[in-house]
Amino acid sequence: MNLEEIFYNIDILYTTESEWEIQLLTKLRLVDTKGGYPYLNQGARVLLNILDTTKKLGCKTVIIEKDYLDQDFLEEYSEFYCKSFEAYSSKTHRLHFFEEHIAYDDLKDLSTKQYLGYSVVKPINSYCTGKTVIKSPYDDENTHFTTCKTTFTTNLSGSNLKIQGAPFIQQDTNVGVCAQASIWMASYYMHQKYGCSRFYPPEITHLATRYMSVGAPRVGLNHIQIVTALRDMGYQVARFPISFSQDEYINEAMLLISSYVKSELPAILVLKTFSEYYHAICVVGYSHKVNFPVSSQDLFCPNAIEHFYYHDDASGPYRILYKDNPPPKNFSIKDNVELIIVPLPKQITLQVDDVYKRVPTLLDIVFLNGTINYFSEKEELFFSQFELLDLVCCQSYLRRSSDFKSSLPEEMSYCFRLIYKAMLMPKYIWVIELTKKDLVSSSLSKKRKIIGEILIDSTADRNDTGSRSYLVIHLNGRMVVRKPPNFLSLHYDLDEKPYSQPVLGTNYSGN
Repeated sequence: MNLEEIFYNIDILYTTESEWEIQLLTKLRLVDTKGGYPYLNQGARVLLNILDTTKKLGCKTVIIEKDYLDQDFLEEYSEFYCKSFEAYSSKTHRLHFFEEHIAYDDLKDLSTKQYLGYSVVKPINSYCTGKTVIKSPYDDENTHFTTCKTTFTTNLSGSNLKIQGAPFIQQDTNVGVCAQASIWMASYYMHQKYGCSRFYPPEITHLATRYMSVGAPRVGLNHIQIVTALRDMGYQVARFPISFSQDEYINEAMLLISSYVKSELPAILVLKTFSEYYHAICVVGYSHKVNFPVSSQDLFCPNAIEHFYYHDDASGPYRILYKDNPPPKNFSIKDNVELIIVPLPKQITLQVDDVYKRVPTLLDIVFLNGTINYFSEKEELFFSQFELLDLVCCQSYLRRSSDFKSSLPEEMSYCFRLIYKAMLMPKYIWVIELTKKDLVSSSLSKKRKIIGEILIDSTADRNDTGSRSYLVIHLNGRMVVRKPPNFLSLHYDLDEKPYSQPVLGTNYSGN
């Protein structure tokens, strides 16, 4: 039995072979048989960057699945390519990457193999990279996190293969450009992670341009069209213009982006590029500094983030976005970012900037002790000024209440964990983790500790100053619980010790 003849639509390449990239590109008809690169323009080089990423992941085998029908490209094909005089094929090739040596005999059952992901290659010479999901090369659960990832399942030769990653696609300039690609990346992730509606590239372009068009798709979208498309796709949209006349605005942008990315919500950033053109990218993760200074004047931690990881349809997945002083030909928050746009579930009313405004009121010693005094006059229950000294809000993020309850750390007071599990909450809550400066300095995430958290109702009135929007204030063994409209209760366990903060993006599937 000749397995190569049976699996006639499969080619196998090994990265240990010499010039395997040229072999691969030749099979994909992206180079000529002489080994030159006449067809590899800037768009096709994105595929080479993807191959470089898989090499970092230890890829040993590339399987080429020929004549694959990809739904996203079929939608593009019916929108544009089938109407062209040029005879384009409707079929693609799909590349599968494995960390192990795969032979034809292994194709009978691939489910136990170390899978690194896949990438669709469209039958066009330029801008050929289609739907791609590969593992992040940066995750280590200590300082590097791809939070906007979820599980994707695909089938190869009858084997179901699972991969966790953030979806990527490249613009083709005929059906969509960078903004549509970023919207697709964010919305496909939201579909897979949260069950939001699925949209294909032509649909995104139609939604973005049906009220206002600026010409052919290659001209690009303005920020109003991006927001309009996302709203018509069923999302609530957070939008933050950024001004960088002072350093404080850079820190504000870092906090805004990190809060949403830690919420496992991708952020679309509008950049002003070196050539004065505008460009859109999709942020999917972040890197936490090993050591960072915390000013006594900073309630939040703008210096905790080293940099962000983003998908750029013009260069590839999992690129690095710097805070400032980037290497040549790289982007930074300081030099390039002009607008932050985040698609949110419809139920969300409070944005992260609304949450920031409420925290100082909720942590005011007069407010805290006044609330406690309503229930008890026990001196040991009242907060001292020393307890609130050097207090830091180390993380702020949106989370589904069910996920919050299922990931409560064991070190937390047993009583408080039960109270949390029994509480009625809205579907989404804002979580503000509270700690002391010396408890978050460890380079190991599992050793970073918190001493409490504030839970805020994500559906609260934006005009409320804070006293009617919080659900729980838990700090140093005291817990004030507010049940709307305004029923309060006090619980305490003064022996509670600092406990681990959850590792976001890794503890639960989100399904």
